[in-house]
Amino acid sequence: MSVLGAVTVSPRARRLGSYFANRIDGYFGADKVVAFLRNLLRSVPGNVLVVWDGGPAHEGPVIRARLRRNTRLHSDRLPPDAPALNPVELGWSGLKYAQRSDFVSGTRPSGRPDPRPAHPIEV
Repeated sequence: MSVLGAVTVSPRARRLGSYFANRIDGYFGADKVVAFLRNLLRSVPGNVLVVWDGGPAHEGPVIRARLRRNTRLHSDRLPPDAPALNPVELGWSGLKYAQRSDFVSGTRPSGRPDPRPAHPIEV
């Protein structure tokens, strides 16, 4: 399974949001990453800072062209081998945890309810 994800921070509303797209049958290429970013920009007002890990789908001419064409979209890169700095990684571990047979839907390991559902994005 391959997953794209975004964590959003709204300074005005003072809340977090999350967006995702997933594929069961393969990986996301640059064209699908661009589609995810385009649809994310439709869902989120204002400027968007994309913080990439070192994945190969996060670079190349298609991605660079999208970044140049959209003035609301900015990017930065995480240091190599630093998954602890990537907030989306927490979502992946939650997703993996949710696949366990003893997981109760709608709760986190602490037993507290999940704060907000994630928003799927078509790619």
